Amino acid sequence: MPSPFDGMAVYKMTVYGYTVDNYGQKTYTVKGVIACEYEQGGDMQRDESGTEFVPMSTFYPVESDIVIKRGDFVALGDTSLELDPVVAGGETVKKVSNAGNDYFDWGTETVVYTG
Repeated sequence: MPSPFDGMAVYKMTVYGYTVDNYGQKTYTVKGVIACEYEQGGDMQRDESGTEFVPMSTFYPVESDIVIKRGDFVALGDTSLELDPVVAGGETVKKVSNAGNDYFDWGTETVVYTG
C-alpha cells in the first residue's frame, strides 16, 4: 500500500544497476527514474556488515517496481541520458531499509542511504 506522502515527492532519482563480468568488472545500466523525496546527509547508519557510516544522501523513493540494492548507484534528478553513474553525479548505495508506519496502516516505506 503506497504512503499518502508519495504524492508530495518533488524530486527525481535515477537508479543505476550493475552486472559483474567474468573478470570482476562492473557494468552499469539505467534501471529507471523514480519520483522521491531527498535530504542531504542523514543520521548515522550501520550497513549489513555492521560498519557505521554517515550517509552522503538519503532518498525516499515512491513505490515502484524498480528494486534498489546495495552497490547500485543513485543520482539526484533525471540523469538517464548519462550511462556512467559517476559522471552523472551518482552515489553508491550503502544501505536500503524499510521504515514501517503500521500505526496508520500505511505499510512500509523504502529508504536509500548512500555513502
